[in-house]
Amino acid sequence: MSPCTRQRCYSVFLAAVIAGAAALSAAADPLVGPSEGSPKNLYAYALHLQLQGNYRAAGEYFRNLLVDSGPPPDADRLRFGLAQCHAALGEHEKAVGVLLQLVSLNSTSPLADDALMQAARIRLHKLDRPKGAIELIKRLRSEFPRSSLLPAALVETARAMECMERLDEAVAVYDQVLAGARQPVGDRPQVAALLAAERKRFIVVNGDAERRPLRMYLKAERLARDPGSRNDALLELIRLAGLYPDSSVTGDAFGQKLRIHLVKGDDSAARQVFDRLLKLQPRALSAEPARSCAMAIAGWLLEDLDRQIASNAEVLPELAGYKGAQDTRPAGDAGPPRHRLGFGFSHGGGGSQRHLAFHILVERPANPDEATYANLNLRVEFSISSSSSIVERELRRAVKELTDVLGALDAAIVGPVSRSDVSVQRGTSNDMAASEAMPRLSWKRM
Repeated sequence: MSPCTRQRCYSVFLAAVIAGAAALSAAADPLVGPSEGSPKNLYAYALHLQLQGNYRAAGEYFRNLLVDSGPPPDADRLRFGLAQCHAALGEHEKAVGVLLQLVSLNSTSPLADDALMQAARIRLHKLDRPKGAIELIKRLRSEFPRSSLLPAALVETARAMECMERLDEAVAVYDQVLAGARQPVGDRPQVAALLAAERKRFIVVNGDAERRPLRMYLKAERLARDPGSRNDALLELIRLAGLYPDSSVTGDAFGQKLRIHLVKGDDSAARQVFDRLLKLQPRALSAEPARSCAMAIAGWLLEDLDRQIASNAEVLPELAGYKGAQDTRPAGDAGPPRHRLGFGFSHGGGGSQRHLAFHILVERPANPDEATYANLNLRVEFSISSSSSIVERELRRAVKELTDVLGALDAAIVGPVSRSDVSVQRGTSNDMAASEAMPRLSWKRM
């Protein structure tokens, strides 16, 4: 099945599931749920529970449908859903078992290659069994030689080799992914190539004669995947920074610490780590931690901007009435803060002697080509209109300080091995970049 066909089928299927789940939720108690009904309706309700995060109950529905209804036409989907529930509950061995059962019972299933891929990822990223992951990826490549998942599977092979500290072999596999992406088909090879370029660049930049710092970082990266060993990951990163303060990977150590603190919900510690990262001024950063923390960083920078504006509210008449940031998202836009942040302020009208209209927005764009900062996958837009040239100049200076920091982070992700290695590149222009034309290469703290 081609990637486009797979996506169309999934979209139609998901739309039907949501419609069925919505109908059932009106007729059934969401805590108890229907105990009887057609397999189709029970399956839709199980997916409804899964979307709500009630994985234990959803798994029971999937399991009962498999046992009570025999092997229905959508048994593969039932097993795939059951495996997803096991994985979400931390029952990773059970998840792998169900996925491999799906493949063994129906090797011609449209979900069979996906099942092998997910089982390999669980073994690698959740069970820390890189050799077992490579075995499953070899099966995927052998049994499904035309699968659209093959480029992503190669990336997982290289990640497994990283875990085994076979770094030169990992780079060779990343090169294989990049070579296959010269003439990409569909979206998957392109995405895999971007990931391969980022990981290859990370190893090459930090793989000097002494690879001890890099190996320490990779160990911490693995420990950080498990909530139970994240404190051990932090200790390893602290040791890395202490033993090798001048290593090129030290900036990545701070980036990974920042991500771990955010995942743990310790925003205060995360902000302290970010301040230290700013002082370090790294010239090369691993893409994933920086990208995953980008919205949190943007939030802190917006808070700094808000405080700067508030500190001038008493001396600039155009800021009369400013009491702090006001969320300017459109009514009904309930998007989570991690996707969109911003605020605005207005005083007076266009015809008044003193007026000001200001807004700033930072978001993760739905289309990566619209990103202002492609490596961070962030889009920034702002507008300033004031009767006072002084106010407008000060606001632009404050916004520039924010964009300087984001620009420096974005630039640090680009290294000697970058997206130029692949045939597709993301655009970086938007209205703000074109109209404001501000330099964004300074690490200066707001």
